[in-house]
Amino acid sequence: MQRILYLHGLESKQGGAKVNYLASQHFVYAPALNYREPHCFEQLYNQISTHTFDIFIGSSMGGYFAFELSKVVPVKNVILLNPALPYRSIPMLIPTFTLLNQTPHYHLHLGKNDPIINPQATIMFLEQQQIPHQVSWYDYGHRTPIETIIQAVQKVT
Repeated sequence: MQRILYLHGLESKQGGAKVNYLASQHFVYAPALNYREPHCFEQLYNQISTHTFDIFIGSSMGGYFAFELSKVVPVKNVILLNPALPYRSIPMLIPTFTLLNQTPHYHLHLGKNDPIINPQATIMFLEQQQIPHQVSWYDYGHRTPIETIIQAVQKVT
């Protein structure tokens, strides 16, 4: 049983079918996040920094948070679903924490037809920072189907 941190997207809500399925197989912590709250990242960090997780999963804005958290909280695998890495629709306040000397495995799952976040810009963002990553491409838009998430978790467990 894996310990998973699941971070929903900006326009999504906590829980739902994806989290319910994952929770039936693993321990899942999926907090409700108000990304418009300026200290949202710091609050999340304070909630999870003393816990251990095997996998971070983040969708869209949650993908941005999962990416940033992976720099300061130990984790082996990070699954990013159409992450808002290159740009976000709202400004984010990310406090300065001590960076870890770790490189988790980054698994990107990108919709080829995403009208919200350009998937090529996401890849360029990671390549410019010289961050190793694996990419899986799909024929969908911004919303990630539950089957993709199930397969992504199965690949890393």
